[in-house]
Amino acid sequence: MENNSLRNVQIEQLHAKGYIVVPHFVSADGLRKLNEVARAQLAARADPLEFEVDLQYPGAPPSRTAVPHRRRR
Repeated sequence: MENNSLRNVQIEQLHAKGYIVVPHFVSADGLRKLNEVARAQLAARADPLEFEVDLQYPGAPPSRTAVPHRRRR
């Protein structure tokens, strides 16, 4: 029953925020490897690659060369 309750909370968070965080889902070594691959793909500008400015959502920078700003939390 506890697993169903946790799953329901995660589903609610997914609907509300668009993502969930699952602690310890990937090992530390797996995270390191994933980070290496992601950084290599970003450096190579591998497709699919989306920039905030290209998506033009509210709060996105005005251009790719604009200085990033920090959002208040």
